[in-house]
Amino acid sequence: MALALAAYLCMKLRANLINGPLFGLVTVAYPFSRDLTTIVSALVSLVVFAAAFYRPATFARRGLGAASPVLALAGLALLFSDAVALGWGWPSVLGSALLGAGSAWLGVLSLLGCCSLGTLQMAVGVPLAMGTSKVASQLAGGLAGATAGSETIVAALGPGACGATAGQLAAMLLECACVVVAYACGTRAARPTLERVAAGPAVADASITHPSSYLPLTSTLFVSLFLLKTVHGFELRFDTSGGAGSLFITLAMTLIIAAVGALDARRGRYAAYDGIFSTAVLFVMLAFLVVPIGSHQWLASDLLAVSTPCINLLLDLVLISAARGNPLASVSVISFGDAIASAATTLGANVGALAGSGSASEQAYLASAAVAGVLLAYVLFAMRDFSFGTTILGIEPVRALVVPDGSDAPDESRQLGDVCAELAADHGLSPRESDVLELLARGRNNAFIQEELVLTRNTVKSHIRHIYTKLGVHSQQELIDLVDDLAGGEGPRAA
Repeated sequence: MALALAAYLCMKLRANLINGPLFGLVTVAYPFSRDLTTIVSALVSLVVFAAAFYRPATFARRGLGAASPVLALAGLALLFSDAVALGWGWPSVLGSALLGAGSAWLGVLSLLGCCSLGTLQMAVGVPLAMGTSKVASQLAGGLAGATAGSETIVAALGPGACGATAGQLAAMLLECACVVVAYACGTRAARPTLERVAAGPAVADASITHPSSYLPLTSTLFVSLFLLKTVHGFELRFDTSGGAGSLFITLAMTLIIAAVGALDARRGRYAAYDGIFSTAVLFVMLAFLVVPIGSHQWLASDLLAVSTPCINLLLDLVLISAARGNPLASVSVISFGDAIASAATTLGANVGALAGSGSASEQAYLASAAVAGVLLAYVLFAMRDFSFGTTILGIEPVRALVVPDGSDAPDESRQLGDVCAELAADHGLSPRESDVLELLARGRNNAFIQEELVLTRNTVKSHIRHIYTKLGVHSQQELIDLVDDLAGGEGPRAA
């Protein structure tokens, strides 16, 4: 637990410091450094997702991801040196790319480590760690700002360079320490989960015969998180200065979420996630109404201070919980979630910057109304019957198939074939679907079915989906049990 929460806390503290003291310096020389960092991070997360989806054995390597802290540290060094001494621009471009590439795997590790936590430990520990990182980053940012008038320890050597104060250098060193600690702790905490992923089947194959164990990429869970992060990024680019009570509000929200999560965990459910989502949507909508009013930017910031921890904690808690539901899909779920979060925030921020660039407040108001309308429409229509808790609880872990004894014997083969033929006739299965049904009932996987029937992967996937729908089952084990019951099987054996 200590290793997992330490890795998570360091990653959140690192992110807060980068978005505060570091990018506050870097954007002077290179305004798009933040966007480039998040875009590269999203791309690397997609690479991790592809590896987990098609070749999970990749994660059996002990030194996997060892380059990530090196890349992140090199990126930090380039960004800082260009901002305070060089002012050339291209080191910031390269540094942003390296930082994004290194941070992607570190972010995945920090959430994977939390998969080993108990439900109560996760529900309480994750919000408290995020709140602690917020306080620490505020203290570090205050130190960097408090020494802004002191003598610079790195002179401005190039045009446009701004120099660095002792506090800014201290914040930079703290960021580097967070990278090292996050990798060391995250690697150890995530190792058991990574070993399970590496020993398991590829998501691309297992999701065909066990659809109830794997979230589809188009799941409402992912879409809602993408939309919420897009809206959040949109508002963050609307030049809102922090209100006096923003830090207090953020800490209060993390404590409330931790308390509600503790009660929820004791009941063995995830109903609190729906409440967190509703709270986030409510305060995002209120902030949208206030943002275009220039004289009330403080109020918009305080409203965002309520919605921001809700959005960020909801994203992390949902991804961790979904990964815990089926550990074999943990890397794919978390890496894909990280990728869409980074992409959504960047997309929303750039749309917000474009909308807020005009001098007329009407332009910003219309943009806010349009984005708020999209969010509201999706919540009211697409999410009417959706629940984060129900979706997460519906994820079934993949278990070894249990096939009836004697299923390969001649007499039993005839009986099994007869039962499958009757099921196919009664439920309107096509001749090819009937062939696939019989092979599934024998415990064969989709790769065997592809080779045996000379079909493509997508064709087999389509046939299996139709068979499950027509028979009213949700996994291969349910289908096997159904056929066995009708055949009067004599008992199970592990496949």
